[in-house]
Formats: sequence, structure tokens, C-alpha cells
Amino acid sequence: MALSPSPPVFPVEVDPNLSLDANTQALFQQMATLLSGNPAVPNNRTNFYSAVIATAGLTVNNWEGWVENVQAMNGGNLVTVAVFPSLSSTDYGDSLAIDTNYYEQYFVLNGSHTYSGFLDPLNESGLPLGPTFGY
Repeated sequence: MALSPSPPVFPVEVDPNLSLDANTQALFQQMATLLSGNPAVPNNRTNFYSAVIATAGLTVNNWEGWVENVQAMNGGNLVTVAVFPSLSSTDYGDSLAIDTNYYEQYFVLNGSHTYSGFLDPLNESGLPLGPTFGY
């Protein structure tokens, strides 16, 4: 398996499964827009998904994220984003996903963001993950 040779695209959206009031939805969308397109791939992400990256026949086309939470902190916001790879497979084609509990956190202040770390609540880092499924 390999990472796509092109720079990773990081589209971020608001998790469509969240029930948010209009003001909260607007805040989450603002954070998603700000984080979208960030080409940086933290080492924590590649470490977490290392077993997927090492799987023969799979390619990470790009990374995607869903804003899960926004918490006011120190004059800015701590944004929690579920991050997952968009995959293609020599056996199954494009549009494959991995079901995980991997999250990255970004501190947003005055329109800029800084990577703050990751969350791996189920200690899945580096493990073979599944199921892989089409979406």
C-alpha cells in the first residue's frame, strides 16, 4: 500500500450525524472551512494508520475529516476532528473507508490553527483496522 504521490487533500466537513442548533452549526462550519485544505499530515496520523498504509493493494488517496466538537479555550477554540483516509483498492476500486476512532485536535485562534495532538480512545494505533467497506 502506498500514499498517493500527489499532495494530500484534507477536506473537512461538519459531522452530518450531529444535531446542532443554528449558531453551533455555524461555528462548526466555520472551523471546518478553516481546517479544510491543510496539507500537513501529522506523524501521529501515519503512525495510527500504519497497518493500513502497509496493506498491499490499498492506496490512501487523501485524508478527510469531520468536525466532532468545538470547545472554547484560552481565547480561541479547541476543535476535535475525526480523521480517516479515503482509500482505493486494486481489488475493490475507489470509495473505501475504514471505521476507526482516531481524532486530531487543532487550536484555532484569530483565523489560524495549530495542531494540538490526537486522540486514540480505543488504543488502535498501528493495528489492522476494519472493516473496510464501500461508501
